[in-house]
Amino acid sequence: CGLIRAVDDWALERALSQAGAWQRRYGRRYWTAVNVSAPGLAQGAGYVEKLKSALSENQLDGRHVELEVTERVLMASLAENIATLEAIGKLGVRFAIDDFGTGYSSLAYLRSLPIDKLKIDRSFLGTIDSHAADAAIVRAITALAGTLGISVAGEGVETAAQLEHLLALGCEEWQGHYFSAPLDAAGFEALLSESLSARTVRSSEA
Repeated sequence: CGLIRAVDDWALERALSQAGAWQRRYGRRYWTAVNVSAPGLAQGAGYVEKLKSALSENQLDGRHVELEVTERVLMASLAENIATLEAIGKLGVRFAIDDFGTGYSSLAYLRSLPIDKLKIDRSFLGTIDSHAADAAIVRAITALAGTLGISVAGEGVETAAQLEHLLALGCEEWQGHYFSAPLDAAGFEALLSESLSARTVRSSEA
């Protein structure tokens, strides 16, 4: 309906505003991931300026922000997107390919783009503990990423068995309902406070 750029701008502003608030409140530096659409990225220098402004307004270092883009979005206008991502990289912001393995999956573009992370699509994890083919795909992606100096994250982790397999395959980061269902800001802050309190107790006991 033509509103996706407005949604992109709103999501970027709200995510970085909340990230800045939590950083100041808890005195810790967290990193925040934000999705960006094809029309949003197509703004080129305009999107870079919006990102730069949002970082400045919320007193955030670019190193604590990660943008997530799908393969299909990247390949829509590859040359233009490379230039945009290189400009974004100069702000210190990291870049992740979301839903990796479901789009073009071309090894050629992995050489061209300033990629920091591959997020393995959840479709490969649903049966990773029971189907050898899915485990082999995840192992291959992890090995490829390691060779290129790129980190790997697994999406849609639902069970302890899936997490165990990812750990064994060398996957460094994970997300999914096994850790928490999606939360609004208030719910996440409660979870964060609980985690920090538990960590403080463990430190005191040690």
